[in-house]
Amino acid sequence: MFELHRELFMSRYDLAKLVFLWVVMHLVVTAAFASQVHRLPFVISSSGAELLVRIDRGAGGEGRFLRKPEDSDNSFATYFRWDAKSATYVYYMTATLPQPVLPHRAHINGAGYLVTIGNCVNRSWLPAIGILSPNGVLVKSYELGELYEREVLDTMPWTKGTEIGLCSGWLSEETPVSMGSKSVRVTDGFGKTFDFELSDGSFEYR
Repeated sequence: MFELHRELFMSRYDLAKLVFLWVVMHLVVTAAFASQVHRLPFVISSSGAELLVRIDRGAGGEGRFLRKPEDSDNSFATYFRWDAKSATYVYYMTATLPQPVLPHRAHINGAGYLVTIGNCVNRSWLPAIGILSPNGVLVKSYELGELYEREVLDTMPWTKGTEIGLCSGWLSEETPVSMGSKSVRVTDGFGKTFDFELSDGSFEYR
């Protein structure tokens, strides 16, 4: 009898988690698609769904990439952790992102390392990539000028417009990011890869 109740409980528990994840993933797909057009907030999850993170714009909106903002105005991440006892996700932290506008994409692993990547970035001060530790502290961020020499930047396909807020083609269109437990690999538009260490932000480019 005890085993029967236990099996029923586990099946209901698993069903509740699956339904919740389906709803979340539906929102992720919808928001991620919309974010490419309207720059809406979006939600990401770790590969095992232990963690969920909502990425939101800061107080100043998208127009802030026309000026360098204060860090307090930057986009931010809200973290949720799966709680088996309550069979739901529980809020536990908010962290400020290095990007003043919504990142182009973001990834989190099961340990809680968060990587945010911009694509509409300035050649000088808008961060192209940021790495946050599991406690929400910025490990390292890089601008394109810190990743490439100027002559390489000049060969990138930039959209027409002013020097401020140009959209670069620095990310590969096919599988640009591969998130691991200790490092993240970013493939650029030249077909080469950056391997960033999550613990200290150091990288190799090859």
